[in-house]
Amino acid sequence: MNEALFRDVNERINEGSMRLQPFDGEEPRYWQFVCECASAACVDHIELTKEEYEEVRDDPTHFAVLPGHEDPGMGTVAWRTERFVVVEKRLARDQFETSEPRT
Repeated sequence: MNEALFRDVNERINEGSMRLQPFDGEEPRYWQFVCECASAACVDHIELTKEEYEEVRDDPTHFAVLPGHEDPGMGTVAWRTERFVVVEKRLARDQFETSEPRT
C-alpha cells in the first residue's frame, strides 16, 4: 500500500509540474518525485525525466526507488539507471492495477 500511496503522490507532482512548467523541448529536464520504496519512513526524492516517469508508469506493478532502496523480499529489479531503480511487484499485481490512478 505504501508504494501505491507514493505513486498517487507522484501522479499529483507530475500533473502539477507539467502545468507550472510545460515541456519546452529542452532535454533532459529532471523532475523531483517521491521514492516509491516499501518503507513508510522514507522521505527521499528521486529525479526522473518526463519520459522516464512515463516509462515507469506504463506498468502498474513498476515503482521507481532510489538505488539501495530495493527490497528483494518485496519485488525484483525490472531495470536500473544511475539515478533510480525500477522494481516490479508481481505478488500484489491485482491490487496495484486496481489502485492505478491512470485507469
